[in-house]
Amino acid sequence: MSAPRGSAPIGLLLAGAAALAAWSVARLPPPAEILRAPETPYEHSDVRYTAGPTFLFLTRVGPFVPRGATVTIYEEPRDPGRDGNLFEAGVALLPGRRVLPAAQWGAFTPEDEAAAEYVVIQGTGPAVPPGRLVGALEKGTIWRRHRPSPLGSTSR
Repeated sequence: MSAPRGSAPIGLLLAGAAALAAWSVARLPPPAEILRAPETPYEHSDVRYTAGPTFLFLTRVGPFVPRGATVTIYEEPRDPGRDGNLFEAGVALLPGRRVLPAAQWGAFTPEDEAAAEYVVIQGTGPAVPPGRLVGALEKGTIWRRHRPSPLGSTSR
């Protein structure tokens, strides 16, 4: 008795499919890595080394800046392009706070920056502290500005 007609091509297709499946499984990372939740949404992308640390830093800033407060975010050393990106990330990652830009569209915005009650600095510490240090994280610091008391008020 002979094999049914057309069984050789089906067998070849099944063998090829099995080989491709084995190759795909062999390329997977270890099971522990597959089951571990990523720290940031950028972990498996090309920008993980730039956007990932900023994402983690800004998500950890939240407890130091109360809801309803105004905050500005910049990087030391200063870079208007990077500061603009931090502003945009801060708007997304600091809900309930009014985030003011330290820079926008590649230009510094000193008026907006000066109006913020809190200053978040990513990177090295500032040459001149912008206020009282309220928090220090691995990638930066959080400051509360000293505000003069309103005119006519007395403090005793």
